[in-house]
Amino acid sequence: MEFDRTEEFASMMEHEVDGVKMFGKKVYDDAFNELFNRYTDVMQAYVNGCAELDDESCRAMAHQVGAAFISREEERLARETRMSRRRRLDDDNLYMALFVIPAIGYFKAGPTDILAKTLVELWRAQYPEHPINQGDYEKISNGFKKHRFCYITTAVCESLGKDDSCEELMCLREFRDHWLLLTDGGQELVDQYYETAPGVIRAMQQRPDYRELCRDIYERYICPCIHMIHEGRYEACKAHYIDMVETLKAQYMSGDSSGI
Repeated sequence: MEFDRTEEFASMMEHEVDGVKMFGKKVYDDAFNELFNRYTDVMQAYVNGCAELDDESCRAMAHQVGAAFISREEERLARETRMSRRRRLDDDNLYMALFVIPAIGYFKAGPTDILAKTLVELWRAQYPEHPINQGDYEKISNGFKKHRFCYITTAVCESLGKDDSCEELMCLREFRDHWLLLTDGGQELVDQYYETAPGVIRAMQQRPDYRELCRDIYERYICPCIHMIHEGRYEACKAHYIDMVETLKAQYMSGDSSGI
């Protein structure tokens, strides 16, 4: 059995939300609620259709609808030039993780939960370099309300006279909470960072040229990361930040204190 409103359902992917502008609580909540309300009727029809099916048929319908989402994404990418295709996929990957899958899961019904899980599996298979997890709307929204400590970035910004709500800290915190933590391995990466960063900062603070080191980190790593986020180059930002942490760890937690 096929869901007769599959194409309408898959049109959830047809968005024009700038990935850079997704990082803001009011923008996110308003956009999410608009999307959810627009597709409530379709999701209810989907749940009603699954109510007449056994488990195997329900999973088959989820796969059929999920495949339509992937097909719609491929159509979107085909409309882009070679240069802009990567940016489109980055934005759509974020949109899928922050909006589409959480909206389907937010309907809170067995069939929609199966569909959300199926979408994650299909997306990962189609775009292995852009893995996502099954995001939860409440957790994502609440994440905008709390700002966990960013050790290295905070220390660097403080040394430069920037306060806790400066653009750099807010941007990187939101990048972490609303993109990185939704990617495959993101939570593990953040956990590793929090194990490493305090020791790095303590070692750096023993150096007489601490301020100069912070300025170097700011210019070499933090500023480029901010530019990458603004340009929608989230994977590049992730790689650059990892390089920063690994470089500092090697130099300040292995006996090498020659600086960066």
